[in-house]
Order: sequence, then structure tokens, then C-alpha cells
Amino acid sequence: MNRPSLPDEDSLESDAVWKLLDEARPVVASPRFADNVMRAIRLEEAPAPWWKRFALPLSLGGLTAATAAIALTVHAVFFVAPAVNTEVAKVIPPVVSFEGVQEAADSEVLVAAADHLDRFSDTELVSMIEF
Repeated sequence: MNRPSLPDEDSLESDAVWKLLDEARPVVASPRFADNVMRAIRLEEAPAPWWKRFALPLSLGGLTAATAAIALTVHAVFFVAPAVNTEVAKVIPPVVSFEGVQEAADSEVLVAAADHLDRFSDTELVSMIEF
């Protein structure tokens, strides 16, 4: 890039970079440059689609084992009835007792009301105490 005339001192072409470029020897591309570039482009592999990148690490054996495990789990959960010992169910009567539940609920309500008296009206407080 030999320039015939020198530019003005205030122009961008009088910059040090341009001066270095003026002194640099020109580079000539090889005759087969375009062929080499096109060959490199052809040899470069295109990225695989997302579904191939996801499914490719799974081997056929691993995929078969996973499918069999899922099928056995579904079969065991939905199709195999659990063995129920009806004799034990007849011998042991169910124990259902709600005696202490009402008292526990009432005491919890009273504790909450005592902590936050300003949230309840007088009528509500009287109904909680049950005079």
C-alpha cells in the first residue's frame, strides 16, 4: 500500500497505524486460497440438531433398560393388587377418638385471641369464652 502523496497532518491517514501499513510489505494469497477455504468449510461439521444431541448419548441398551424399568413400575403400581390380610383387619377394630380435638381447638383459638386482642370484636371474644 504505497501512497503517492502524504496526507495532511490532521487527517486520520497520518496516524501511526497508517504509517506502519505503508511500510509493511504486501501479502499475496496463494493460488489455491479459495479452494483451501472451501474445503475447510465443507470439512467443518454442522452442529447436530438438539434432539440428536439429547438422544445420542443414550445407548440402545440403556434405553431398553430404562423402558423396561418404567414398564415394570407401571405394571406393579396399576395392575398388581396388593395382598390384604383380611383376618388382621377383622381382629383389630379401628380406633377413632375425637374427644380431645374440640378442647385443643378451643384452647388454640383462645391463645390466638389473647395474643391479638385488637383483631377481635367484643362480641367475638365473648362468644369464644362462652359466657
